[in-house]
Amino acid sequence: MVQRPKQRRVMRLESLQSRQLLAADLGGLASLDLDDGVLATASITGTSAFADPTVSASDAGSTRSTARDLGSVEDSVGLSGSLSYRDTLDVFRFELDRDGDVDLALSRMRRDADVFIADADGNILQRSSNPGRRNESLSRFLSEGTYYIGVQSRSFWGTGYRLELDVDLVTPEPPPPATPISPSVPGGQPVTPITPGSSNPSAPSGSIAPLNDVAYFGGSREWNLNLVAAPESWAAGYTGEGVTVAVIDTGVDLDHADLIDNLFINPGEIAGNGIDDDGNGYVDDVSGYDFASRDANPNDVGGHGTHVAGSIAAGNNGFGATGVAPDATILPVRVLGNNGSGRSSDVAAGIRYAVDLGADIINLSLGGGYSRAIDAAIDYAEALGVFVVAAAGNEAAAVPGYPDRFSASNENVLSVGAIDQNTRLASF
Repeated sequence: MVQRPKQRRVMRLESLQSRQLLAADLGGLASLDLDDGVLATASITGTSAFADPTVSASDAGSTRSTARDLGSVEDSVGLSGSLSYRDTLDVFRFELDRDGDVDLALSRMRRDADVFIADADGNILQRSSNPGRRNESLSRFLSEGTYYIGVQSRSFWGTGYRLELDVDLVTPEPPPPATPISPSVPGGQPVTPITPGSSNPSAPSGSIAPLNDVAYFGGSREWNLNLVAAPESWAAGYTGEGVTVAVIDTGVDLDHADLIDNLFINPGEIAGNGIDDDGNGYVDDVSGYDFASRDANPNDVGGHGTHVAGSIAAGNNGFGATGVAPDATILPVRVLGNNGSGRSSDVAAGIRYAVDLGADIINLSLGGGYSRAIDAAIDYAEALGVFVVAAAGNEAAAVPGYPDRFSASNENVLSVGAIDQNTRLASF
């Protein structure tokens, strides 16, 4: 039996709100830059969108207003086209009636060409830019709406191409049966309002009472910690002590003053002796592992992983930021490059590695298309009692992408979104 080769899935990091956290000042990846302005027939607004200028007949199909309309797409569409010196960009418009996974594949090029996808305003969401005549592909979960596909020539000479658009829409779920709302608990007793610091006499046996209020922690920049009641948790003894959190990301700054006391040290490994002392298959992994470069140096190459680690466990030491669990241990696992992208196979390997090394929690502030390897790795974590926290993404979609969407089927996966200090959806 001949098996089809597995399609490589590319994961991306999730952007974080820019605030005083460690030394990071990170922008999002909600839009991607057009990198060298080679478009001959479409101008660029800023660095994140392709514009929609007045178009002549000879420029048809190279802007949003002249894009070829594919209509509402629910499954697969195949297109053939060509680019030339005078026509370096073809644009296609399509609609999604529901949220879904979108896969794009560009092939059969005689010269170099790229493919990208943009939202209704022309902001580039993702692009594939393999060199030469290599096939291009990208995968992304998109919410319902209007989108554009761009096929862009990267060569002075013309080229033909084959574009495949594959859409897998989310199956709508039937609404749940209506549940009567009653102001009383079973037995007809009225519900007693709960105030902070008090127990709930109407709560079922075994429920957890609210934590006692404490004084506001820090200054105006620490609103996030106070909003999630982190200071109340600390006062009750929950500071993260004894808990290891694996940050599977761009790595972690191993010398950062706000993290250095909380970084994982593998007790079964001897640094620098070139021997796999603990027999786990990874040599000299004293401080974690780098699956992107295949070595035992998971130092941060992009800043994102350090930012995430600081959100989790920056020390409550009077300087810098303070994490939600300032006494937790951070296990650095690098799976992404400095551009925030990486292979799903590396993410899956990182999850299994962290589980085997004793992590209690896996943090995945990244996302992409469905990956069977990551799915299996999360099942492996669940079987061994390891909890997974995954970012909901920056698209404000009704349904998140992967691996966050595993929270619908896996009891050990928690989906996390972002709000601002007024409890509104975060701007990014």
